[in-house]
Amino acid sequence: MSISIHLLGSPRVEVDGEDQGRPRGAKTWALLALLARSEGALPRTRIAELLFSEADDPLGALRWTASQLRRLLTSSDTVVGDPMELRLPTDAKVDTDVIIRGRWEDALDLPGLGRPLLEGVEPRAGASFELWLSGERRHLDGAASAMLHEAASTLLARDKADRAVPVANRLVALDPSDENAQVMLVQALVAVGDHDAANQRVETCTNLFLEELGVEPSPALAAAARRRATLVRASPIMLRAQLEAGQAAMSAGAVDAGLETLRGVAEGAGVLKDDHVTLQALFALGVALVHTTRGTDEEAVTVLHRARDLADAMGDDTISGSACRELGYVELLRGRYDRANTWLEAGRERAAGNDTELGWIDLFTGSCLSDTAHYTKGEHALRRAIELTARAGETEGEAFATTHLCRLHILRGELEEARTAGRRALELTDAAAWTSFRPYPETWAALAEFGLGQVDESHQLFEHAWAMASQIGDVCWQTLSLRGLGLINAERDHQAEAIDQLSEAPTHCRRLPDAYRWAEAYALEALVGVAVDAGDGRARAWLAQLDTIASRHGFREFQARAHLHRADLGEQDAWKLGALVAAEIDNPLLTRDVAAREPGHWASAEASVRGTPELTELAR
Repeated sequence: MSISIHLLGSPRVEVDGEDQGRPRGAKTWALLALLARSEGALPRTRIAELLFSEADDPLGALRWTASQLRRLLTSSDTVVGDPMELRLPTDAKVDTDVIIRGRWEDALDLPGLGRPLLEGVEPRAGASFELWLSGERRHLDGAASAMLHEAASTLLARDKADRAVPVANRLVALDPSDENAQVMLVQALVAVGDHDAANQRVETCTNLFLEELGVEPSPALAAAARRRATLVRASPIMLRAQLEAGQAAMSAGAVDAGLETLRGVAEGAGVLKDDHVTLQALFALGVALVHTTRGTDEEAVTVLHRARDLADAMGDDTISGSACRELGYVELLRGRYDRANTWLEAGRERAAGNDTELGWIDLFTGSCLSDTAHYTKGEHALRRAIELTARAGETEGEAFATTHLCRLHILRGELEEARTAGRRALELTDAAAWTSFRPYPETWAALAEFGLGQVDESHQLFEHAWAMASQIGDVCWQTLSLRGLGLINAERDHQAEAIDQLSEAPTHCRRLPDAYRWAEAYALEALVGVAVDAGDGRARAWLAQLDTIASRHGFREFQARAHLHRADLGEQDAWKLGALVAAEIDNPLLTRDVAAREPGHWASAEASVRGTPELTELAR
């Protein structure tokens, strides 16, 4: 028996190719979607609270609806247990799974790609379920965008620009305010030679951003419409010399000249059919675009796809694996974790025995897990990364991994452990002379000191991190350090100054399309917490922004905290959904915060510091 479940668009179930029709009761679809999108089994009591809170017998209503779902799926073994879970045959196909974990080739064929979850279904299950449904719709919209983006990038890299253009158009249609999508479309139009259309797209997008968002797109959009570097025409020996010159220019900080040279070498080597030089130039260019300049990740993704395809064709697992790792890192920054993990696992398959490569892959894997609130698994991956990079003498990788271990401890309220990790991360960063990175571990070290009550020392660290981040021009570091300064002012009862700084903090990340989305959400959550406590009338608008970014990118803890903030504002139905989300997160600090807000069980000490984990911990 084959089962195909379509939850995107108008839902339907097909068994052995036959449409099973509509079930009795719209809540059957709601239950199916809830179980299909859950990471694990759900307690029946929680499901009943979410779907049937208005019923005289919520658990009885759940039993009846589960029976209707089993009938729809034509099997009594598909919906079972307490906690309840969905058990499908291994060959069953669920469209939501395809766009999250599948291949872009399969995703493009889905009839519901880009359409809302349970479109047209109105289960009337109450405010808590409506909050869940709107959040899931945003998340699946993000997953659809990620799939379309990967499809367009890959097609462009494989010189199939004529196919990339319609895919990029679909990508822009999903979210016209996504600058990365707009850049991808411009690149595809340039690749097919339609420069007039590319320039028109730049103008249209610029006007849209000014009218709708009040800001101009970053320079990356206009740059995408311009022709790239002129072809380097030279002998193979001269091309190799030019490759070395381009890499030397990058190392010396002459970024523009280095990028131009690497682009030209890659094109020139392609004309000469010198695959070795082409591969070296493509990979060097891709890494430089990701790590050296900002706002160029769209070009980087296409270049890295080309490098990976060529490396696979040449049997070069080293460069192929590293290209996969870099693609995973880009997806991590964008908050597209399912795609990031797919690339990182592909890199891991090619990196056997290479401690340096495996260390960086574990670092990025642990970062993905931490960002999405899978803390125990994230800690294991980060500790592996620390061990591997230390063994390989890769000090920068060890510093990065130790910084994210510090961050994880802070998010779980383990402040002594965070202090130790933060100090170690700073030592490693200084040992590597990695000046441009220092504001990042410094911010987390400052948060550890803040949580432990060392407010003055914390303030000094935040101020230094802010000054360095501003000098370097790193918008992510600026966001995080300014967030810390805002928390200092909140702790000192300077509420107006605190909210000014906290409201500014996330805007830094928004200035570039390839900034770290998690950092933006982290700063936004702090702003909401302080604004709610201060009774600021703008709290609800900021909360809506937090809910949108958290649900779209799968920032599960921020989703749970957004619901708790809604409960703080009097929306008690939101507590149910916050508790449901938090039940799947292995964070004792969050668990305590949920319990403190349970209707009828408010804890005065915790209620007075609702919001950020650091402020919550200070009240204990």
